[in-house]
Amino acid sequence: FIPTSLIAVAVQFIGGYASDYIKLKYLLLLFALGMILSTIGLIMLGGISWAYWMVITGNGVVWGLYTVLIGVTWPRFYGLKNLGAISGFSLSLTVIGSALGPYMFSLSADLTGTYDLVAWICLAIAVFLVGLAIKSDNPGLPVKL
Repeated sequence: FIPTSLIAVAVQFIGGYASDYIKLKYLLLLFALGMILSTIGLIMLGGISWAYWMVITGNGVVWGLYTVLIGVTWPRFYGLKNLGAISGFSLSLTVIGSALGPYMFSLSADLTGTYDLVAWICLAIAVFLVGLAIKSDNPGLPVKL
């Protein structure tokens, strides 16, 4: 956890600074790419020696950008008026996901003997998230045709 934490702290500082100057969709895109890197590393663990570092680096990027995205997105997109309700709902979804993730991985291990099935599903979700990140824009801004 220490190497991942070091990467996460660096990414959090850089991402926090960058969030003032770039669209959040680019940070979300980097977040999704970190998920992809981490998930591919998880799938390849035991197969290639540097898969371990893929997991460490991917998780570091994801952990660092999560705090930036969760803290900046809601006020920037929706303002401060309903911030408590919006961030509360977002946090409840995070808690649900935090409960479902370990359950799905343990179910995969019980049924197949490996985590590969759920890891592939996570990889598909991350690739889908890349597509969404590319298409995302600030919902408060008018759409340019």
